[in-house]
Amino acid sequence: MTLSKIMSGRRRWTPIAVLLSIRFCQLLMRASFAAAYLSKQMSITFDLQPTGALLYQRRYLLDKNETFPIPEHWGQRPAVYATIPDPDDPQYAEDYDIQHFHRHRHLSRYELQYRQQNGIDLQLDGDWTNASHHRWLLPKRAPSFQHYQAVPLSQGYGTHYANLWIGSPHPQRKTLIVDTGSHYMAFPCVGCKNCGDSFHTDPYFDPRKSKTFHRLQCDECRDGIICQKDVCLFEQAYTEGSTWEAIQVRDRVFCSGSDALDAADPRHERYAIDFMFGCQTTMSGLFVTQLADGIIGMSAHPATLPKQMFDKGKLEHNMFALCYRRELGTSKRGVHAGSMTLGGVSTSLDSGPIIYAQNIVKFGWFTVYVKNIYIRSGGGSSTLSSGSHKILKVTMDVAAFNSGKGVIVDSGTTDTYLNQQVAKEFNKAWIKITGSSYSNMPISLTKEQLNMLPTILIQCQAFSEAKDPSIENYDGIPGYTGSLDPSSPNDLLLAIPATSYMDFSPITGRYMSRLYFTESAGSVLGSNAMQGHNVVFDWENGRVGFAESSCTYDKKYVPEASREVDHSGDCVVSDPVLTRPCLESVDKDLCENNLTSIALLGTERWTSVVEHSGFAAGNQDSVTCNRAAAALSHSDPRDHTVVRCLGEGICEEERPCQLTCAELAQAMEVKPLPEDRQSQYRCEDRSWGACDVNCKQVRIKAVAFSDGTCHEVHRELRNCHIHACAEFDSCRVPYVVHTVVGIRGAPLSTWTEESQEMFSKALVAVMKNKSGSILFEEGDVNVLTALPWYDDDNDLERKAKQKEVEVAGFRIVAEIAVFAEATQSQSDLEYLSQPLNYKEKNSANVNCDHDAIFAAAKLALQIKQILRDDDFMVRFTEEIKRTLTDSNIGTVFTSLLNENFRPYDDSLVLAWTISTTIDDQINMFGPQSPHMATLYILLRISTIISTMILVVLTLWSAAITCYHNVKWNVFSAHSSIAYQSVTASEDAFFAEEQAMRGTSNNKSTPGFKSHKLTSPKKRARANFLS
Repeated sequence: MTLSKIMSGRRRWTPIAVLLSIRFCQLLMRASFAAAYLSKQMSITFDLQPTGALLYQRRYLLDKNETFPIPEHWGQRPAVYATIPDPDDPQYAEDYDIQHFHRHRHLSRYELQYRQQNGIDLQLDGDWTNASHHRWLLPKRAPSFQHYQAVPLSQGYGTHYANLWIGSPHPQRKTLIVDTGSHYMAFPCVGCKNCGDSFHTDPYFDPRKSKTFHRLQCDECRDGIICQKDVCLFEQAYTEGSTWEAIQVRDRVFCSGSDALDAADPRHERYAIDFMFGCQTTMSGLFVTQLADGIIGMSAHPATLPKQMFDKGKLEHNMFALCYRRELGTSKRGVHAGSMTLGGVSTSLDSGPIIYAQNIVKFGWFTVYVKNIYIRSGGGSSTLSSGSHKILKVTMDVAAFNSGKGVIVDSGTTDTYLNQQVAKEFNKAWIKITGSSYSNMPISLTKEQLNMLPTILIQCQAFSEAKDPSIENYDGIPGYTGSLDPSSPNDLLLAIPATSYMDFSPITGRYMSRLYFTESAGSVLGSNAMQGHNVVFDWENGRVGFAESSCTYDKKYVPEASREVDHSGDCVVSDPVLTRPCLESVDKDLCENNLTSIALLGTERWTSVVEHSGFAAGNQDSVTCNRAAAALSHSDPRDHTVVRCLGEGICEEERPCQLTCAELAQAMEVKPLPEDRQSQYRCEDRSWGACDVNCKQVRIKAVAFSDGTCHEVHRELRNCHIHACAEFDSCRVPYVVHTVVGIRGAPLSTWTEESQEMFSKALVAVMKNKSGSILFEEGDVNVLTALPWYDDDNDLERKAKQKEVEVAGFRIVAEIAVFAEATQSQSDLEYLSQPLNYKEKNSANVNCDHDAIFAAAKLALQIKQILRDDDFMVRFTEEIKRTLTDSNIGTVFTSLLNENFRPYDDSLVLAWTISTTIDDQINMFGPQSPHMATLYILLRISTIISTMILVVLTLWSAAITCYHNVKWNVFSAHSSIAYQSVTASEDAFFAEEQAMRGTSNNKSTPGFKSHKLTSPKKRARANFLS
């Protein structure tokens, strides 16, 4: 019985086992397919450090701040291009120049790493002395982004460095090369042997002067470092000969400017964190002679400074931006050549929108996917082309170009290195454009010849494949591919002009192309490709953005009133004004009998306007609006005042107060002070507050009273869709129109609240007159900054000759929020009902209204078109003049009243739209090939069908099992009854047989009883079993 039941169950479950085996094989095949498919795009990461310096002679001369006059024969020598001869050709065997060039030609650190791993000769003659000016690692032998911190960058020898301040209470400055190709931060400390103190900008870091310095103990070693000699010792070695050793330490670290005044600014100190870095003890090679003290890695790694600042609540977003420009010289005092923003991005200096490409890897290097390369005649630093430009597409193998490590954006590599397989086709296109072959040999060029060299255009896959409905024509917007690739007009197009890839050597007086085709796998976009761009490294959202920008950073030319506001995470509120005095809350009837001995109890209400909402919710180190308002209170701590931020851009404080009847009589006599005395108290200096999360903006008008306090006399409330309103929900403001208005001939002496309000009113009025309706309100205009406008700001030779910078006028950078009229969901209403300081928006609760988004896109197009109309500046200046005449207020626009002002010729208007939404569906591995995509779809279909079959068979098998179990139970009951009847019949049969024979028990035949007794039972059981 038991064996039969087991065999029956085995037969029933055999199909299930077979199907499970099939399913397992399918999953295994799918995993193998995915691994094979993804391995084509994923890169193998390894630790790398940035490139070193340029030629030693150039570093030496620049360090002495010597000037280099332009040779007289510059204008006489024409540009000569020639292909690089083969050094193995016998006719060039004795040519010293050719052989020297090949011995010292540039190979990037990644190409050298690849050649080393694959047994390829690194140099033709094996000379490693000056093989490259770049570093590469050997294997280790031993153990609406508006809140940000902005700091300047200085120019080094081919790279840019930032100023970091280490230690406390008096931090020490360290200049560190910014490198997105590594993640370690290290610099020499006191005791470092032969570490280049005479070459670097600063003395060695002295841990003894820092109270917060901590050397990591053996049980604290990080990143797999092994403890040696009671310290966490690690080293880095480079194939060109540079090495350094360091120990892991921790101290207080923050970024700031180049002098102590910048470091003492609390706006920078608030970003300080305890951070682990390497304290170098020995070094050799280019690390000794470079200008910067050390290096700071900025790759997508958890140990980098931006990621640590984000994790500790100092930054709102896990992102940073680098804006590089080129200056002619260097100095130990620092030559500003760009800026770095941490936690966000500043667009005030951009001349185009930020166009994002996919970062196709999650960790390590920031990697983009290049789809095409173009060569454009006529030069030019922008991607915008005119009809006279000739553009040729370079034929290339896209898969090979993006193979291996991929195409990485590396700020620590001085030059750009492209894949060697494209060199031949690139040279063909170059010949068609210039008539000569491409070469990396030094040549003599005039300024005109340099500017007429071709511009290299690189097309990268867009972050989102979806087209932006607010853009009708991508060709008119810098940074987009447009009609160059009609199938992907929204792809990123990066322009590398000759002023970026051609490097001038003051020693030889010649230019040399720093665009090389030496990579066996992948490519490297170095710092010269980043120049003239605001490059956003958005690890948080898996993208890399480029915007054309001047990258100017010089505080001395920016008026104090026009500098960008504080973009930290702290909430900032204004000084409180008295909204309800004590006498309005007490019971005055108690003083009818002139009882001067009693005290009347009441409350005062003081109101502060939120000037900057910050993002301090949930961060104990940041200042919330409640804490900021409470800090400005002058009440006695024992009074138990109540501070409430109401979510309308204001914070109110209720203070207990008391008045005697005599004091009540005095309080009733308080009057406003005369106008000539109002300036002593500055009560009227009140501007619009920050736009709060419920899209309201408040301005309070206050005047000084005779009691010496500022009393509120009027309160204005208007709608707005900027600041916290837009950041709370991107569905509210799906698009922003970014505009740059430049006015020539008008000096930017002061930029005040009146100037900003006049600008906003003029914009709204012009839009209304042109369209016949109100397109946006004054509260939707966010003026980012007002800056001086320089003529030909990128002309470095002109700037080097001038002692004073010529100011052509001023420009205003603003954003216009395009509001989508959509109904708020219930989750939004519940969110708004919570206290302000505990609001944490959950984006998953927001469902964008697609009809509202489309309507907002059409509105953004309309606003952008009006800004680009030829008569916009005429209408704008007329509106400004009318406002000036009516108000009689002196502002920065007063110069427009000059009769010589010509708005057609002396103005600049740029406008583009910015989408505030981010696609969450990020493809981290680049575009799929059609064959692979088809195979993937077939695999998915087969998986679904097999799953359905498995479910059906499982249900069928379960039903059969239940049926057999029921049948077995019924049959067992019947068999028991039958067995009992058979036993009774057998006993009766035996008794009857005994009686008939008349035999006695003691005379029975041996074995007969056994035979007679068992035979009927066997037959009965056999019948039963059958």
